[in-house]
Amino acid sequence: MYKLPKHKNRKEIPEYHTWKNMRARCNAPCNKENGNYQKNNITVCERWNDFEKFYNDMGPKPTIKHSIDRKNNYGNYEPENCRWADNTVQANNKSNNLLINYDGKVFTIPQLSEYLGLSKIALRKHIADKKRSVDEAISRINQNLYIEYNGEKKSRKEWCDIYNIKLSNLHSRLSKGWSIEDALNKPERKSPTKKIKNMI
Repeated sequence: MYKLPKHKNRKEIPEYHTWKNMRARCNAPCNKENGNYQKNNITVCERWNDFEKFYNDMGPKPTIKHSIDRKNNYGNYEPENCRWADNTVQANNKSNNLLINYDGKVFTIPQLSEYLGLSKIALRKHIADKKRSVDEAISRINQNLYIEYNGEKKSRKEWCDIYNIKLSNLHSRLSKGWSIEDALNKPERKSPTKKIKNMI
């Protein structure tokens, strides 16, 4: 059991704001998100209507990046179902997460991103949006990361540095079906400059 800090204004305690927001989510349907809590009958246990008892059970946040997380997203706010969690843990615990079977394990996209060392944005694009298999997603992401040209394999950024071309322009050219040779070697268009008239 944790003890509430003495001689301190409650408004200065980070956990007090967490407690207030938690109760508001379940008791004050002032926006769409709050309405979802009430729609799913998620409540705060009677014990936690008292901030001191809430603090006794939860204790201080490990870091300022931690917030309260329900282990079971369909369960209530109560000691057995709550913990302090960082953004990564909470992202992996969302009720609408896509679960992916790969390499004999089950992953969310953030977990798979960490496991493979690939961008979670790119993985989500290929797996969730374009409905591709994990293997196909990996293949396509790797194709986009590295380009072979003149017998050498380099990242897009490395090629851009060598040929003095903007990365955004290279992406745009390749997406339009340009060959890698044309994409790297054709001069970039310069923005038209405004002619300044001499005022007499």
